[in-house]
Amino acid sequence: EEDDPIVKDAVTALVKKHIDDYHLDEQVKWGKKKVEQTLLEMEAGYNDLIQETQAASNDLFKSMQGLYETFAPKTKSLEPLDIPFEEMRPTVLYNLQKEKMTNDSGPKIQKSNATVQQPHNLPPAGPISRPKPQPGQKFYVLKASNYSEWVPATVIASVLREDRLIKAPCDIYLVKMECNQMIGAASKVQYFDKEVNEMSMAYFNTPTVRLTLGTRVIAIVKSYNANPSKFIAGVIAEPTSPNNKFRYLVFFDDGYAHYVHHADIRLVVKARPNVCEYFSASNQRFIMDYFNTYPERPMLKINVMECVKVMRKGVWSNCRVIEIDNSLMRVLFLKEGYSEWIYRGSTRLRPLYEHIYSLRRDVNRTRYNRPIVHAKGPIIQYNLVSESESESEYQPENNSSTNDEEPDKQRRAVAKKSTNRLPDVIEPQLPLTLLPQRRYAKRITRQQNGKIETLLPLHSLQLTPYKKHICNPTCVVSVGYDESRTKGVNPLIVPTLFGFWRDSDMNLIFYHSPCGKKLRSMMDVLKYTSETKIPIGLDHFDFDPSVHIFDEFIVSPQHIFIKDLSDGRENVPIPVVNSLNAQIPDMMEYMTERRGLEGVYLNLDEEFLVGCNCTDNCQDKSKCFCQQMTMQEAKAWSKYFNIENPEQAGYQNRRLPQGLPSGIWECNTKCRCCRKTCLNRVAQYPLKVKLQLFKTKKKGWGVRCTNDLPCGTFICVYNGNILTEKNANEGGLRHGDEYFAELDYIECMEGTKANYEPTAYLEDDVITEENVSYEDLQRDFNITSNKSSKSRKKGSKKKSGGRSSVSPDSSDSDDEDTRLPQSFGVDVEDDEQLPFPSVRELFGKEEAVYVMDAKTAGNIGRYFNHSCDPNVHVQSVFVDTHDLRFPWIAFFSQKYIRAGSELTWDYRYEPGKVPGKRLLCYCGATNCRKRLL
Repeated sequence: EEDDPIVKDAVTALVKKHIDDYHLDEQVKWGKKKVEQTLLEMEAGYNDLIQETQAASNDLFKSMQGLYETFAPKTKSLEPLDIPFEEMRPTVLYNLQKEKMTNDSGPKIQKSNATVQQPHNLPPAGPISRPKPQPGQKFYVLKASNYSEWVPATVIASVLREDRLIKAPCDIYLVKMECNQMIGAASKVQYFDKEVNEMSMAYFNTPTVRLTLGTRVIAIVKSYNANPSKFIAGVIAEPTSPNNKFRYLVFFDDGYAHYVHHADIRLVVKARPNVCEYFSASNQRFIMDYFNTYPERPMLKINVMECVKVMRKGVWSNCRVIEIDNSLMRVLFLKEGYSEWIYRGSTRLRPLYEHIYSLRRDVNRTRYNRPIVHAKGPIIQYNLVSESESESEYQPENNSSTNDEEPDKQRRAVAKKSTNRLPDVIEPQLPLTLLPQRRYAKRITRQQNGKIETLLPLHSLQLTPYKKHICNPTCVVSVGYDESRTKGVNPLIVPTLFGFWRDSDMNLIFYHSPCGKKLRSMMDVLKYTSETKIPIGLDHFDFDPSVHIFDEFIVSPQHIFIKDLSDGRENVPIPVVNSLNAQIPDMMEYMTERRGLEGVYLNLDEEFLVGCNCTDNCQDKSKCFCQQMTMQEAKAWSKYFNIENPEQAGYQNRRLPQGLPSGIWECNTKCRCCRKTCLNRVAQYPLKVKLQLFKTKKKGWGVRCTNDLPCGTFICVYNGNILTEKNANEGGLRHGDEYFAELDYIECMEGTKANYEPTAYLEDDVITEENVSYEDLQRDFNITSNKSSKSRKKGSKKKSGGRSSVSPDSSDSDDEDTRLPQSFGVDVEDDEQLPFPSVRELFGKEEAVYVMDAKTAGNIGRYFNHSCDPNVHVQSVFVDTHDLRFPWIAFFSQKYIRAGSELTWDYRYEPGKVPGKRLLCYCGATNCRKRLL
């Protein structure tokens, strides 16, 4: 019996006897010790192998550097060359495509036109002559203070003596001024004697030649209502050209800018060598930067009736653009009911201020500003003076000064693409089911020897009639799923290989399952694949009727130079196409995983990862630990990035239609979910999308898709060697930085938070994008098109209930001799620091941003070109490590992309950041910024 104690005692005694006889305890101890010793030896050998591999990689990298240095051009430092400003002239003039105004409501932008006729009274170009004043001649002289008007005067006599202002002998002239004085209700001309020097005198007649950039002049300001013929002093900021209707843009000493005709200009007799000294201290830096960078000028590209924030009286105010005249725009302050003409390159405009602020803020690297969250919005564009605008053959006046170069601390040594910085214009994130049915790419790249063909499957699928049943794995047994059949094919036709069929009815897409069941949504597909256990991911299905899954871009075989750029390392071959010449890409080690080089330590131990225990393919985001990390970060940063629904942040049916700046945490090797069908595993999969590397006319090599891509489709990752910032700067100067991409996740997040607090008050007064017409503004604010606006203050309550008018300019009163001085820009502080320690400091004092370099080793992601209106967005994804310094760089489509279209993303380069580098943009977008660097 089993419960007999005698039997139990006997068996126990027998077992103990055998253990003692054969010394089993000692054998177990010896075996355990032997296994532990073997494990230690294997671990030591593994560590040695890792060190040898790392050393070999470092040696290979140094060898590559030595190879490049062997053929590097020899450089020699020369003495600095001081070139006077009057001798500077651009050697290359760019004839840029003219902008087209798309907004039809309200006043139109005054833009250049080939039919603009030159005024008959505009003189020819020629050298400027300044004869000495003689007694009896009439001139204009400065009436009183620096910002007051200039009045007619007659020279009586001249004497040579020391001037107290310039502290040098000069000609002093005794003149008789003619001033209008109000005596009662009548105006009477009175004469006053005054001593002036040549800098306070201007010729009475119109100049006989065209004036050049930087010329000191006086001009009639017609915004004065009381006296429309007042002359105010200023500087020529833009010479005459067909683009500005043969007018001069004048920067006046008191901070205003106006376009003036040649007949309303008078030449000042003598000007200071540095014209910046005429302006106030707050405007001098702006004027100096303007003349130093001319003809290249950063300007705000914006449409009529769009909104922008403008600095007025120390406060950022909401404005609406009501008129645009070439380099000027007229804005209406919505609360004050006040309108003003502003130069489109002024840092009083919030986007310009943020742009300059980002260039100057930090010592060693760029800081990132909080993006402007608008459905549409203005952009910064670098406008160049085209060949048609350069009317004068003569050099600018020698009274414009050159500025010493910015300190090196404000500049970069090399250019690096930002992989986490948000674009200036952000579209609100919507659920995938709410996205528009058609989101066509605006620009489709086509080669002459390529065409789109519809390639239907060779086999004819017999649709099974549906019979009522409960779906289970037996429904898909007949299709015989084989993963090897999916290799190298369009992901969207994978379901058709295994019994599914995509059909449409009244512009609605649905799928027939192998058992005949109709699947009308992603939820139906998810439920069906879960019930039948067929391992086909949701990203292989699409319900957008604009997507044609059987269309493929085909090129002529004679233009395919390389069949597979990856040489079999990718699941999908990547052909190299060149229909322009016989050039092939530079040699590169193709790699499917990133690699850290000297000074970079990647901790890929899975014990440092957080894993989930999901068994439902991670459908329930509230129970998936990995997706909870994504949602927690999105919730914490929702107010900084305007994330409307952080509880649903992350992938939507394995697609990402809109970038998530707070990052995405995917399931990893520690998770128990299914690797093939998990909804939170996307970027870690190998390449699925069929791509082509092709030669472009102006942008080098580019990448295009051969099939339609739905919005949010994962394309590929950006792989390369990870370098420290020090090694990246050194290598970039020697070998080039065209394939650098910064792992700047930490800097972008901290910079956004740092910039949010100082401007948080602005969000209490958000500009609403209402459907407002120009006629509404004319009625509400009494706007006229030829004079300064008279307007009412919105929101003010009057007993009469009517609309009240206010003065358009505080300076335009009848009884004032001068208008209140204005500012061209807002001072941008250079020495602001983060109000909190950086997370990167926790990793060490010498820690800096890491850089991904794909020049010598990388993947197809390195060939994606830049566009100011991209169809691909970049996303930081954490997969094999949760170290914030080393996110994966993943590319997703941000709109529906037609087969054959080039794939582009926004590099987020900042013009002027890298000294000595200047790179034009050829993306051709309507919102093109014209410059990359």
